[in-house]
Amino acid sequence: ITIVPNVVDIDTYDVDIDEDAKREELGIPGDPFVVGSVGRLHKQKRYNDVLDATKDLDVHVLLVGDGPERDNLQAQAKQNGMADRVHMPGRRDDIPEALQVMDVFCLPSENEGMSNALLEAMAARRCCVVSDIEENTVVIGQSGETFQKGDIDNLRDIICMVSDDQEQLERFQEAAARRVKERYSLTA
Repeated sequence: ITIVPNVVDIDTYDVDIDEDAKREELGIPGDPFVVGSVGRLHKQKRYNDVLDATKDLDVHVLLVGDGPERDNLQAQAKQNGMADRVHMPGRRDDIPEALQVMDVFCLPSENEGMSNALLEAMAARRCCVVSDIEENTVVIGQSGETFQKGDIDNLRDIICMVSDDQEQLERFQEAAARRVKERYSLTA
C-alpha cells in the first residue's frame, strides 16, 4: 500500500502582508496575541474548547469560517465575557493573509481526516497546537504541540507557554514550515 498524503502549495502561504492593516480589517484592535483557526464551525471541530481555554487569558481568538455552531460560539464568547476578543469574520478568500495574524493555529478537533487547514497553517509558518488525535499528530510530528482532546486545562497551559516564550514560538514556526516543505509540499 502506498499512501499519498494531501499536499499544499507552500508558496501560496508564504506571504508578506501589512499585519496591522489585516488585523484592523478583521476587527482585531492593536497587537494582541492571537489564537486562531480556519474551518467549518461545527461541533466536531471543538472550537468551544478554544473559547473555554482562553477566556481568562489576555489573548484574542480568530475563527475564520462559517457553519452551524456560529451562533453557539458567539453566545459562549458572550457568556465567557470575551465577546470583544472573539472574532468570527465568516468565510474568507484571503486565508493566507488571515493566517498571518495568528500567533497560534489551534485545531482542537474531535476527529479529522488529514486537515488541509493544518497544512496551510504550517506553510504559513504558524505555531500549531492540535488535539492528540492520530491524524493531527502524524502531520505535525515534533513541529508543534499536542494536547489531549477535550483537555481545556492542558490547552490553556500550552497557549500560555508559547505566548510567554517568543523563542519557543519561533522554533515551532520554523519547524512547522520545514516539516510541511519536506513532507507535504507539491515538490515533496
